[in-house]
Amino acid sequence: MARAGKNGAVYKNYTGTDKSKLIADFQDDESWSSGAGTQTDDSTNYRLGSESIKIADNDNSAGLLYSDLGSLSLNLAQFESGAASDTSDYIIAMFYVSDASLVTNVILGFDIDSSYDGSDAYTYTITSVVDGWNYVKIKKSAFTGTGMPTWLAVCSIRVGWTSKASASGEYVSFQALYLVDDAYDIALVNKTAYTMEFLTLVYNWTQDIQTDVKETTSMLQAGVDFKTFISVLGNHTENIERYWSNGDFLGSMGDSVVMNLYVEGLLGYRYDCESKLITDSIQEPVDDLVQESLQFQGTGETYYVYVQIIDS
Repeated sequence: MARAGKNGAVYKNYTGTDKSKLIADFQDDESWSSGAGTQTDDSTNYRLGSESIKIADNDNSAGLLYSDLGSLSLNLAQFESGAASDTSDYIIAMFYVSDASLVTNVILGFDIDSSYDGSDAYTYTITSVVDGWNYVKIKKSAFTGTGMPTWLAVCSIRVGWTSKASASGEYVSFQALYLVDDAYDIALVNKTAYTMEFLTLVYNWTQDIQTDVKETTSMLQAGVDFKTFISVLGNHTENIERYWSNGDFLGSMGDSVVMNLYVEGLLGYRYDCESKLITDSIQEPVDDLVQESLQFQGTGETYYVYVQIIDS
């Protein structure tokens, strides 16, 4: 199976701690408490660790379903290293939606009180979601402040969603909250969160998905007319094209890269994957810009995600 598109970007893994901070990854070591709806661990839809937290509608009536995490001491005016973060930086939320048609909105809140009550809080309401994985990057200045909140002392967090009346059994599973510098990004691939530093844009890309097929015909199947087969581990390769600028690109790439490959005609949808460079070919047409074609071998899964960037 092959996919193709005209826009994408290549990033390298940034290993410093002055560009991001983990806020929550919704694993067992975090004490999220359900305030409405049914909260369970989701070991099917997850991108980090071994689970996410599922908040499900259990009574078929419209309303806010949420979970809170309290008694925190988070300074979201600083990155992990202690480097300053201002309101031009972003909060990133990643969550999985079972049926977007039954979700009115998804809410995020950061309160200065040890138990969340929203009286002194920054909140944001996400009004557009899709089925599957949603990646929402919200500028800190876009949050609404109520009372006297401060990013310097966040002591409780609320995540939740508002269900429609017929949403019984539907759910939203929350996976990650991150603070990230405005010039960087976060990607969740192969159960790892990468802080990403931009390397280059891509004007054409293709991704080939291959699955190995092995014969499983049993010796006991004497007289059968057809062999039997089973699909085993697959792999993916990426081919990208970009305009060549200088020879520093390969040297800056590192051992592996993260790719965001956008789907032509589907605004905001992309494939995320981690890959290693195989070949590099530079062409110099007589009447065109110098072009560079690169082929990569994918490592691990490739992920389909819907991306929103909210600046105001």
